[in-house]
Amino acid sequence: MIILNYTITEQEYKDFYYFMGWKAPNRKAFRIRYHVTALIAYLAVFALLFLITQTLILLEIH
Repeated sequence: MIILNYTITEQEYKDFYYFMGWKAPNRKAFRIRYHVTALIAYLAVFALLFLITQTLILLEIH
Protein backbone atom coordinates (compact mmCIF):
# COMPACT_ATOMS: atom_id res chain seq x y z
CA MET A 1 0.00 0.00 0.00
CA ILE A 2 1.30 3.43 -0.94
CA ILE A 3 0.83 6.29 1.48
CA LEU A 4 1.44 9.81 0.25
CA ASN A 5 1.90 12.76 2.53
CA TYR A 6 1.28 16.02 0.73
CA THR A 7 1.17 19.50 2.16
CA ILE A 8 0.33 22.73 0.43
CA THR A 9 1.07 26.26 1.41
CA GLU A 10 -1.59 28.79 2.23
CA GLN A 11 -0.85 30.62 -1.03
CA GLU A 12 -1.27 27.42 -3.08
CA TYR A 13 -4.60 26.79 -1.33
CA LYS A 14 -5.83 30.31 -2.13
CA ASP A 15 -4.63 30.11 -5.73
CA PHE A 16 -6.39 26.78 -6.27
CA TYR A 17 -9.74 27.92 -4.89
CA TYR A 18 -9.51 31.25 -6.70
CA PHE A 19 -9.00 29.36 -9.95
CA MET A 20 -11.76 26.82 -9.27
CA GLY A 21 -14.27 29.42 -8.12
CA TRP A 22 -13.57 32.25 -10.52
CA LYS A 23 -10.90 31.88 -13.19
CA ALA A 24 -11.66 28.39 -14.45
CA PRO A 25 -12.56 28.32 -18.16
CA ASN A 26 -15.93 26.70 -17.45
CA ARG A 27 -16.87 29.71 -15.25
CA LYS A 28 -16.58 32.23 -18.11
CA ALA A 29 -20.34 32.61 -18.52
CA PHE A 30 -20.69 33.20 -14.77
CA ARG A 31 -18.01 35.92 -14.83
CA ILE A 32 -19.65 37.68 -17.76
CA ARG A 33 -23.10 37.49 -16.16
CA TYR A 34 -21.64 38.79 -12.86
CA HIS A 35 -20.04 41.83 -14.50
CA VAL A 36 -23.09 42.66 -16.63
CA THR A 37 -25.39 42.39 -13.59
CA ALA A 38 -23.11 44.62 -11.53
CA LEU A 39 -22.94 47.19 -14.33
CA ILE A 40 -26.73 47.24 -14.70
CA ALA A 41 -27.17 47.63 -10.94
CA TYR A 42 -24.76 50.59 -10.78
CA LEU A 43 -26.41 52.24 -13.79
CA ALA A 44 -29.86 51.76 -12.25
CA VAL A 45 -28.78 53.38 -8.98
CA PHE A 46 -27.13 56.24 -10.87
CA ALA A 47 -30.24 56.78 -13.01
CA LEU A 48 -32.50 56.68 -9.96
CA LEU A 49 -30.38 59.24 -8.12
CA PHE A 50 -30.27 61.44 -11.21
CA LEU A 51 -34.05 61.32 -11.64
CA ILE A 52 -34.67 62.05 -7.96
CA THR A 53 -32.38 65.08 -7.98
CA GLN A 54 -33.91 66.39 -11.20
CA THR A 55 -37.41 65.95 -9.79
CA LEU A 56 -36.47 67.78 -6.59
CA ILE A 57 -34.94 70.64 -8.58
CA LEU A 58 -38.09 70.93 -10.70
CA LEU A 59 -40.31 70.93 -7.59
CA GLU A 60 -38.28 73.72 -6.00
CA ILE A 61 -38.54 75.88 -9.12
CA HIS A 62 -42.34 75.62 -9.35
